[in-house]
Amino acid sequence: MSQRTLELHWGKHHQNYVESLNKQLVSNPLYGHTMEELIKVTYNNGNPLPEFNNAAQVFELLVLVWRTKFEDFKSIKLIPVHPK
Repeated sequence: MSQRTLELHWGKHHQNYVESLNKQLVSNPLYGHTMEELIKVTYNNGNPLPEFNNAAQVFELLVLVWRTKFEDFKSIKLIPVHPK
């Protein structure tokens, strides 16, 4: 992955989702959940809460982009984004 691609994916895309999710979690009872717990709780049985989109995007990018490109991320445990 080139430096330009990395800067684009992190600086323009992934970072925005991370920062938006962090803002949503300030003073929120969801603060402190793992990503897996956060996605499951905010999916809300098919009626997603506002935090779900950002949490799912952060997780998706971790798995689909970073996990496939860097050896350090290959140990991330995969979970379904839309749990049943």
